[in-house]
Amino acid sequence: MWAQGDALYYALNMDHFYRFEVYTQQISATFSTTIFKWMTYVTHWWEMCFAAAALGMILKFGLEHRDEDWYRDMERRRWRVWLGRLALVGAYVLLYRITVEAYPYCIDIGKSPDQAKVAARVAAGLGAIHVVYLVYIPLAIAAWFGLRRWPIRLWRERKVGRVTIPSVRLDQAWIHRWFLGRRTWLGLGFCFHGILILFMNIGMFPFIMLMTYAAWVRGEEFAAAGRWLLRQLRKVGALAWMAPPRADPLMDAAQPESTVPLRGSRLPDAFVLLSGAIGVGLVAYRASAESLDKELLEDYVYYWIGATFMVAAVFRFVGRRGASIELWRGGPALAYGTLGRTLALAAVLWHSGSVAMTLFPSYPVFKWRGQARAIFTKYTSRTQTSQSWRMFAPNPPRANSFMKTVVVEPDGDRWDLRNNSYTYRPFPWIWNDRMRKMHRRMIGKGKWYLKYWTAYHCREWLLERGVYPTKIDVYKIVTRIPSPEQVAKRGWYKPRELPAKETLVETHRCPAEGLPLYMKERYGLAITEEDLKREEDEAERQERSYENRRKAWDRRRDFGGPGPKTPSVPGTIARKVKMKLPREARRGG
Repeated sequence: MWAQGDALYYALNMDHFYRFEVYTQQISATFSTTIFKWMTYVTHWWEMCFAAAALGMILKFGLEHRDEDWYRDMERRRWRVWLGRLALVGAYVLLYRITVEAYPYCIDIGKSPDQAKVAARVAAGLGAIHVVYLVYIPLAIAAWFGLRRWPIRLWRERKVGRVTIPSVRLDQAWIHRWFLGRRTWLGLGFCFHGILILFMNIGMFPFIMLMTYAAWVRGEEFAAAGRWLLRQLRKVGALAWMAPPRADPLMDAAQPESTVPLRGSRLPDAFVLLSGAIGVGLVAYRASAESLDKELLEDYVYYWIGATFMVAAVFRFVGRRGASIELWRGGPALAYGTLGRTLALAAVLWHSGSVAMTLFPSYPVFKWRGQARAIFTKYTSRTQTSQSWRMFAPNPPRANSFMKTVVVEPDGDRWDLRNNSYTYRPFPWIWNDRMRKMHRRMIGKGKWYLKYWTAYHCREWLLERGVYPTKIDVYKIVTRIPSPEQVAKRGWYKPRELPAKETLVETHRCPAEGLPLYMKERYGLAITEEDLKREEDEAERQERSYENRRKAWDRRRDFGGPGPKTPSVPGTIARKVKMKLPREARRGG
């Protein structure tokens, strides 16, 4: 659907997402095969190529400072410049090889593939990869450096009547401004998420994504925007009270860059190179080891990080501010000190690595993915970083799914609760309703919720109606969205008049014992001898469970406490106690 340009149409026309019923269908019938397709193409490529914005920020730094003295002083150390270039070339060659080696394992070949067609697809894909890596990217790099030395003037400034056409000089700054700059990538992002906010009910997703754009703006730019806002408020008499004079200092730079002191000594280049080499060595060790101890690798990673922090701490408080520190004089203000910058960089790299491993594709060729993810498991689980970003990929839903809950009483009467969005949705459907998402989840991949959903309605039906149901039936209602070509040809449709297909998802019987004892006491319902007996049995069962748990912990302490691995212990202890020994023991030490 993304390749065909229909993803936006189907996303906008899902009954769970559109904000304005009828108006959405009317607009879709007009633009489904024209503007909506182009918007889908732009969004698709904007998402896939957004890394160009990060590349643009890196190049922006060089464009802004390359003519300053401190920047030229750094470039005079040619060995550092060429070492960086060699590292980039090596990374490029490695990435090229990984892409070529992995591609045949990453394409979808279906359940019963035709080997000839698969081979043709692989050959075509590899050919495109070779062209990109050997032709397109090298030409783009050559053009970038060529425009620095030989810029091209397309035309000079000229007047056409009263209109002045500015001159256009094709150089690095122009390429960066229009193809790699924030105005293009963040501007498209504001348009994209703004449309989602206006026309779709998807909760906080677009707002949260827009909040991340703050990281792309520098402090002085925020201050300039604040000063501009204060001036505009003061121009309007009724709003001048919102911009008092005491707000002006809040929009000034905290400290001029030229007066920011550099704290601590700079990390020596030799240590930075050594730390990087150790990191590469850990990756090589993981790739080449035939039998890998996952916990040992994890320990090595932590040792490496800890050693880096310790050295950074030493150079934060000890050492002389020599020429390496003076090299930065006149440059942009550096945040924190040596240790602080090391911690900040490590945090960014660690978080980026954890997210990358979470989202990395699970193709068979990447057998190391599981062990690499294990290094970040505790971090991702405790920070709740693990998440799924499918973004309607590879296709958005092309049908609406609703849930219907039916209560069945002992006499056979059936009652539709009509608590789903198919029956109660208001008009226009402006506000977001999270229950719609839960309904879709419960009849889809989250059917385990239904046990609790039906138990809740069993209790509520008894409390409200005085009749205890025998079971709860859950149905799935599906209405198929007309295709873009159909609405373009036949005109807009009414969602409530689409033919619906209804199927039974699950049936859950209400617990025979009825309400638990504490709820009967709360609502003043009759309590039987069976209720009291059942409560006593449950209390005894829990007491036995707690006693067994206490004994298990006592046995664990007797065996020396928790460690990294569970040894094989015969009998009941092996089943109940997850006992661990020190690493020396399991290595035979």
